[in-house]
Amino acid sequence: MLQGTVNQTTPKAIPGTLGANDFYQLSGVTGATDQIAGFGPGDWAAFKVNVPQNGKYAVTVVAKSPNGSNFSITEDDGAPVTVSIPSLSGSTAWVGARTTIDLHAGERILKITGAVGAFDMQRIEVEAVTAQMAGEGGILKAEAESFTSAGQNVIQYGSQNNLGYTVGGTFMDYLIAVPADGFYKVKYRYATTQGGVSMSLTAGGAQKAATALPGTGGWDSYAEASDVVQLSGGVQTIRLTILGDGANLDWFQLVPTSAPVVQGGKAAVPVIGHNGQPGKPHTITLSTSTDGADIHYTTDGTLPDETSEIYHSPVHVERGTVIRAIAVKAGMQISYVAFYSNNEITYSNEVFVEPGNPDPGTPGGNPGGGGGGGHSGPKEVIEAPKPVVDPKTGRAVTTIPDDALTAAIEAAKPEGKGAAKITIRVPELSGQSAYEVVLPANRLSDTKLTAKMEVVTVVGTIVLPSDMVDSADVNGGKNIGVAVAAADKTKLDASLKSQIGDRPVVELILQVDGRTVAWSNPDAPVVVSVPYKPTAEELAHPEHITVWYIDGAGSIIAVPSGRYDKATGMVTFKTTHFSSYAVAFVNKTFADLGSHAWARQAIETLAAKGVIQGVSGSSFSPGAKVKRADFILLLVKALGLTAKADGQFADVKADAYYADAVAVAKKLGIVQGIGDNRFGPETNITRQEMMTMAAQALKAAQIELPAGSAADLAKFADRGKIASFAVEGMATLVKNGLIAGSGTGINPLGTATRAETALLIYGLYKLQP
Repeated sequence: MLQGTVNQTTPKAIPGTLGANDFYQLSGVTGATDQIAGFGPGDWAAFKVNVPQNGKYAVTVVAKSPNGSNFSITEDDGAPVTVSIPSLSGSTAWVGARTTIDLHAGERILKITGAVGAFDMQRIEVEAVTAQMAGEGGILKAEAESFTSAGQNVIQYGSQNNLGYTVGGTFMDYLIAVPADGFYKVKYRYATTQGGVSMSLTAGGAQKAATALPGTGGWDSYAEASDVVQLSGGVQTIRLTILGDGANLDWFQLVPTSAPVVQGGKAAVPVIGHNGQPGKPHTITLSTSTDGADIHYTTDGTLPDETSEIYHSPVHVERGTVIRAIAVKAGMQISYVAFYSNNEITYSNEVFVEPGNPDPGTPGGNPGGGGGGGHSGPKEVIEAPKPVVDPKTGRAVTTIPDDALTAAIEAAKPEGKGAAKITIRVPELSGQSAYEVVLPANRLSDTKLTAKMEVVTVVGTIVLPSDMVDSADVNGGKNIGVAVAAADKTKLDASLKSQIGDRPVVELILQVDGRTVAWSNPDAPVVVSVPYKPTAEELAHPEHITVWYIDGAGSIIAVPSGRYDKATGMVTFKTTHFSSYAVAFVNKTFADLGSHAWARQAIETLAAKGVIQGVSGSSFSPGAKVKRADFILLLVKALGLTAKADGQFADVKADAYYADAVAVAKKLGIVQGIGDNRFGPETNITRQEMMTMAAQALKAAQIELPAGSAADLAKFADRGKIASFAVEGMATLVKNGLIAGSGTGINPLGTATRAETALLIYGLYKLQP
């Protein structure tokens, strides 16, 4: 049929079905009796309908789109409602894509318009949105496809219109009339080949349950899982969110029931006893201190659940066998997972048992939520439980038990001084770009630095010091969550988005018991590393790869510590506050460096990092003198020095651009002043003052260099002019090649130029790990 040809002019009554041949007009597509084919971007099909009354209507478009597509639905010329069909991996099966739209009474035009990808359409089903009611016995059964709204990847498929092609984080909203206040057994009929899948039920904005959905062995092999929830009576929206990974859903059911009997807490983790030598066949015994609990176990390394084999008598295992066990008792939470291997037992994020010591160690994970990674490895490495998606934040969340941290920190304690460093590795969750690790609050609010916890996610890595959070921010809270997320670039203005391009932007978030805290602590910087693959141009000038802090107003502030490490493929930086940070590439040059070519690389690199600035957009003035306050500002920026300053020199004005840097330097002992609590900020700095301050700054930054002595200065004819306070610092810089002098002199009383200063600062900057 020709495009634009009028076909059906009589409005079709809805609710009802609009067949392919019921269209009013077409554009860019081909109409037939059984389908409208060839939708692409901008193509449309219009249908005349008669809407009985104003209200919300559910619209299901039955289409096929082997590689996925997006399209919109509009009433007359109203606001479009976007619908997505995920990639069906080449399948040409008809599927249903459902959404809701507000329609107005009377004769209307419904238009389907292609936006992205290609699809064919078979029919449109329209129904009024009404609350689903309970039937006989107060039992309410809701078909999976009866949702009123949903997130991405929710498609009806097959003759039963089950929901499929979901991923972790997919949600569906259902309008439900709960008969009365009380407890209900919620039952799901589902199928999944994945492990670590669960279903969250939320009502009234609060999560009521997260029910484990164990693997069923196939996408068309359906099973049932249930839980008990407490609901308020009345019409309400119930949200189901699939956590961990994908699952197909047939229906869910609410059945009135009595309140669950809670006997208190979690069942005790099983104790695994053994008899035999490592690496040889063993006899294993399982026990739990929870009376009446069954012990379920596996011998293939998979996580056990309530359907796993029940322990009755000792188990004989061959070399290489991995046993995992849980204790299960009605009315109690399932225990943590006990782990045993008769090869080599090393720490994992589950209970581990050393050969000859059957006492369980650190619990971790939950069998219904994916459990720990279960990989043997260094004792100071924790394999975090598989995360589950929080439907409120969209972040993949994993919780690390306190006992696990205790064992790892104890194993990582260094000999002598220093903080223990442990690593927490978070498993990747398909489709997720935001991860949160929840730790006991006391682990990050210590009064001194005793441990550093490196959290590794696919989005980025962050090293958390144990003293990073002030007790006032914790305010009695039990848990602290630290999140690393890929930031939403669409919220940035066009200019900033253009400057950043395809480079990553990460957001750092801290929460105490779910409450977001604006974290900032100059005394406890965290180290962040973001995976990054530079372009060819960037690889040719890797020192110009840096980091920008994006403040709340969308302004950018350079983070001097940001740098690219080719060996790790990471861009790493230090920060003392959480916000959004972007990887950037800055190529800054100045027109007046011709006679100072020996300092060009230093000047341009430091300018790219935001350490140093020109006197104008195109000029650097390399031969100009440097003031004492300006040198301190460069030192503090270049070495990333931070501290909670509690004092200031009398001659430094509070609103001076260098005031904060001078206060930090005073706090860290880099400068003592010139007497009478004065600093002389506007005085030109001498070379010996510059070198002395630089040496002290390296100590404050905990960068250790071989100490110099007077012997290292013997080659300079003017060494006698060096003040006693400056000998050690100058000698150390000379010994380590940071200062070379000029000919036979070191010119201690001369004033330093901007080019000379940049060269020294650049040398100090490169010393940082």
